[in-house]
Amino acid sequence: MIIMAVDPGASGGIAILSGVVVSAFPTPDTDEKIVELLRSQCEPLTPAICIFEKVGGYIGEKQPGSAMFNFGDSNGFVRGVIKSMGIPVEMVTPQNWQKIIGIPKRSKEETKINWKDRLVAKAQSLYPRTFAGLNKTQSRAIADAVLMLEYGRRLRNF
Repeated sequence: MIIMAVDPGASGGIAILSGVVVSAFPTPDTDEKIVELLRSQCEPLTPAICIFEKVGGYIGEKQPGSAMFNFGDSNGFVRGVIKSMGIPVEMVTPQNWQKIIGIPKRSKEETKINWKDRLVAKAQSLYPRTFAGLNKTQSRAIADAVLMLEYGRRLRNF
């Protein structure tokens, strides 16, 4: 079974689990590059499922409506490309996948960066080779997608 996971958004990532190998990529910066990445990584493999993070309209601190619209537009675009490839999409909330992986909730005192670094550390402990040679920004971009892969793997006993 091949599992794909998508953490949507400009600072998100896409990860694919095939056997024991995890490939992960920061989300490309254009629609064309997103399509190219998905086709190059998925068409030869045909994932059985895509775990896609279900997010709401709130994207962190106060943002203008245009930022939320752009986020939603990008989210829908990526999901549409995946569905057009015949890959079923399973939506999962961050709270749900984090609970299954065993990640304690973010405390009020924990900064966003510290929280993200904690997620990176957990993902690296599970799939260290996936993070080899990546800088902090790249590691932060793919961490959620890698952890969602683990969520999907555990639920499917893969």
